[in-house]
Amino acid sequence: MAVALGTGTGQSTNVTAAQTLLMPAVGAYRLLSQKPDEAIYTYASSALDQPNKIRHAIQRVGNIFANSGVVPDSGQRVNGLSILSQVMETWKVEDAANTAFNPYYLPVTGHVVMKFPVDTLITSAVLEAFMRRIFGSVFASAAATLAQAVDPLLHEVTALR
Repeated sequence: MAVALGTGTGQSTNVTAAQTLLMPAVGAYRLLSQKPDEAIYTYASSALDQPNKIRHAIQRVGNIFANSGVVPDSGQRVNGLSILSQVMETWKVEDAANTAFNPYYLPVTGHVVMKFPVDTLITSAVLEAFMRRIFGSVFASAAATLAQAVDPLLHEVTALR
């Protein structure tokens, strides 16, 4: 049996280095839809049965302090922004060596949302450091590999089954 998982993004499960670019290749993603506060891209090279998309959205937040436990100072601006980056993929499981094997699909999605006040002190460098903390929060140590970080999370999920 030669069961294989295909992500439909050109990123196979046995690569030696993770895909580090947002867009795998120049022109690989095409704009599918656009609104003033949202853009959705589709992976142009994906198989028709494996749609893959990236969504970027930004939203105004009326009161960023609401439900935060933080009380704004008198006169402090309370409006904020919410930025979303989302990846939606369809993975396909198939067995090329067994024609009787019925392929099946796995919908996989992940996203990062950052909400923050509109303030001159919040710069792209500050948000980059924050995003690194978000992703770094799954690692037990600086020397841990991504597999070592994700494996305990998978075991926790397995325990919930």
